Amino acid sequence: MAAEVDAALARLGQTRRIAVRVPYWTVAPEVMRGTDLILTVARRALQASAAQGLALHAAPFAVAPFAFEMIRHRRTEGDADIAWLRAAIARAAEPG
Repeated sequence: MAAEVDAALARLGQTRRIAVRVPYWTVAPEVMRGTDLILTVARRALQASAAQGLALHAAPFAVAPFAFEMIRHRRTEGDADIAWLRAAIARAAEPG
């Protein structure tokens, strides 16, 4: 998502100043709590954060949509458990 946000800001002649990077979106709410930081993230990734005292707002500029991808090792081809997990993740990631 970072590339999409940077591209949208560049079209407006703007850049962002990154103060913190986190390895996972799920840790971001705890890092942000009590600060004046702004997190740029896919809305559906942190919907529950609104209940954690954080406000969710749309970006004040258009950001191009982006795709999520799943990667797996070839050796898992035919593994029923992995196929089930991949299908569950795909369902969870569907817009809506």
